[in-house]
Amino acid sequence: MIAQTMEWVNAMIDWSNYPNFDSKELACKHCGADGITAEMMDILQSIRTELAQPIFISSGYRCAKHPVEQEKDKPGEHCHGMAVDIIAHGDRALRIIKMAQERGVKRIGLHQKGNANGRFVHLGIADKVSLAFPVAIWTY
Repeated sequence: MIAQTMEWVNAMIDWSNYPNFDSKELACKHCGADGITAEMMDILQSIRTELAQPIFISSGYRCAKHPVEQEKDKPGEHCHGMAVDIIAHGDRALRIIKMAQERGVKRIGLHQKGNANGRFVHLGIADKVSLAFPVAIWTY
């Protein structure tokens, strides 16, 4: 039921509201499906506007058959279109986290080891609906 609702909501996204992003960069890298929610995009565009620098998404929406999701016990918030991973490290990562918190994001994951291009900040908003994703901060 949630997946059907999310598909309907996502079909209604007006990408002209998000001038710094393209639906393809947020689509599932496994199957190409577009499933990101307008609420996630509103937050992402707001952060991008305030940051005044490009934001690079390493992972947006993921279908349930995406290899990363297949390793999980249940679909993650990426499958619900309520999470993005933004390539960022150092001061830029801290700025993105601060801006996300100011916008009510309460699910933040950090991967800050290894090559700088592989470091990212996960922003998730699935706690805002009853999807059993608790408020949390974690590291990978």
